[in-house]
Amino acid sequence: MENLIEIVLDEDEDARDHDSDAEDNTELLGDMVIDYYGSSTNWQFARNVLKLAISDSMLALARGVLSKAASLARKLHDSPTLQAKFKGLIEASLSQLKTDRRALARRVPTRWNSDYECLLSLLELRPCVEMLTADSENNLQHLALNTEQWEILEQLIWVLKIFKEVSDLCTRANEPLVHQVIPMFVRIRCHLEAVRKDEKGKLHPLIRAAAHSALLVDNKYMDAFADSEVHWIALVMCPDLKLQWLQDNGFSASQIDTIYQVIVNRFNSTYKNSSSVNSATIDQQQEEESEDEWIPNNRPLRQSADVNSIETYLRTEHVSRHVIKLAGGPLQYWDAQRALVSCSDLSRFAIDYLSAPASSVEVERAFSCGHLMTNHLQHQMSPETFQAKMALRSWYKTPLLWDVSELATVLGDSVKDLVSESPNAHDQSHQ
Repeated sequence: MENLIEIVLDEDEDARDHDSDAEDNTELLGDMVIDYYGSSTNWQFARNVLKLAISDSMLALARGVLSKAASLARKLHDSPTLQAKFKGLIEASLSQLKTDRRALARRVPTRWNSDYECLLSLLELRPCVEMLTADSENNLQHLALNTEQWEILEQLIWVLKIFKEVSDLCTRANEPLVHQVIPMFVRIRCHLEAVRKDEKGKLHPLIRAAAHSALLVDNKYMDAFADSEVHWIALVMCPDLKLQWLQDNGFSASQIDTIYQVIVNRFNSTYKNSSSVNSATIDQQQEEESEDEWIPNNRPLRQSADVNSIETYLRTEHVSRHVIKLAGGPLQYWDAQRALVSCSDLSRFAIDYLSAPASSVEVERAFSCGHLMTNHLQHQMSPETFQAKMALRSWYKTPLLWDVSELATVLGDSVKDLVSESPNAHDQSHQ
């Protein structure tokens, strides 16, 4: 999503893909998500509603911003002579510079925030860059940016910062977790809508068009969340969010009721009464062993059942964010609540979903540990098989994949399909 300018060229294809994805979502959550985010956003909106006049020359000019920045950083890195000249220009311009940066950041397509850092370094060292490219001895005049390109660069950095904040979260250890995903995408959407709307009228048309195209991608991700209830359950099980967060972020009453019912059904079918029997037995034994005739009967059990109710949790006010912060986060909050027998089922339900990883594999470390999933004899493993092995390794024993029996069911269905499609199986059936 960093390459906003590049996305503009694929707006028609993105719009068609988005419409087809929306039509396929027939599940309850799918209809709810599509209703909230809409499925009619396309390039016609960018042209007719935003009234954007984008020419081929304007596109070529914008493409030159990132390509020139990347080429200049690469040339400086590869040439000791240019490095020495650039270093001398920086030392002579220290009074003008407002940064501690002393070199241009290279663009690495496989590294997160690489475009952002490359453009930001160019902007922060702009006086030195302009002097370097203006010197004919350096033969870098073709990499010089004109006034309009510098304007696009500044605005592009401002927009890319939206994604930098999110990617910084994704690169932390043990983050992001699944309950952070939907708020993350909603926050991105709000920022991009502000860029597309441009109430102050200061943004370049291409920046607004790129924000529109990025919103199409955001919509496609939100549609994908309809395939799983995990994201919605984890979100609402954050004590400082609950259903109130959905209301505050534009979800209708019917949509909130849908999510409410999904959560209640899941809890009651999987978690309810898993520990209430033990709790009732303990309370009953304590009453039988006690000789105090003034102990009220069944009062602890009645209180336990009420506190342990998912309906009670969802209908009560959300917990203060300050309280959750003092506890160390939603997971730590529920971990403390687990010590209370009265709400052990509810806390276990919350912890199971809140602790689920947002991605099927660890973001950065997946590349380094991937070779451990195969041995030296597996030279012809398909990408699909490798991806499945990595996913199963991360999903196992999470709410996404509870136990071995569920895994066996999934694999069993796949094996049956393969056997039924094989020619040998067809011949054997006739014999």
